[in-house]
Amino acid sequence: MKRMKITWVGCAATALLYAAFLLAACSHDEDSLLTGPTSASAVSSTSELGPATVSLAHEDDDSGDSESDDDESVDDDSVDDESVDDDSVDDDSVDDESVDDGLSVRGLLSDFQGCPTSLTIDATLVTTTDSTRFDCEPGCGGLEEELDATAFCTFLAPGLPMKASGSDNGGVIEASRVRIDDEIKATGVISAGSAGLTPGTLFTLTVDGLILTFEVGPGAEIDVFDAGATVRVEGMVPPLSLTEPTTYIATEIEN
Repeated sequence: MKRMKITWVGCAATALLYAAFLLAACSHDEDSLLTGPTSASAVSSTSELGPATVSLAHEDDDSGDSESDDDESVDDDSVDDESVDDDSVDDDSVDDESVDDGLSVRGLLSDFQGCPTSLTIDATLVTTTDSTRFDCEPGCGGLEEELDATAFCTFLAPGLPMKASGSDNGGVIEASRVRIDDEIKATGVISAGSAGLTPGTLFTLTVDGLILTFEVGPGAEIDVFDAGATVRVEGMVPPLSLTEPTTYIATEIEN
């Protein structure tokens, strides 16, 4: 009986000692779990965030550069397009007559030679060549544009309003284009006074020895003047005919 008590006490002491060792071991593990891993994970996360942050900064810079490059290229293209548009507008605005050297004359035909080798328009000498273009704005026998020289010559008569343009050749206009105008403006001595001029009435106007025949048009504006006065007459040129003399239509008679 006494031996059994000793044995039980020994077993209890052994159990208490073992429990003490287990408690110490568990406490050590909890400390290592709370301190060691936490410090390691903090270092790990810091090292991972650092490079990631730098990488993002580089990506932002590169993307900014690419966008600015794209913007500049767009601007360059737009400037080029605008310059092309300007050039095209300039080309479209060029008139056939402005291609000539800016020399032109407009007035009454006073004389012509050949068919026609030369014309005198408003005291200016004009020569023609094989490449001269001939037009007739009021119509010459139904033809208006690009008549051949022979057809054009058959309708010429002193007093016709004409225009020629071309280049300077020693004070003479070498014409690239000659045309008969469909409007007439002339200053001369009138044969009738304003009191007798009504729509449909005929009168003559003497201009530097040329005698032009006019008919008063409907609604014509007429100042007050006597026969023999010097007046300015504006009017229209009717289609020209080979069988009848040309009678111009007066739209305005100014004293």
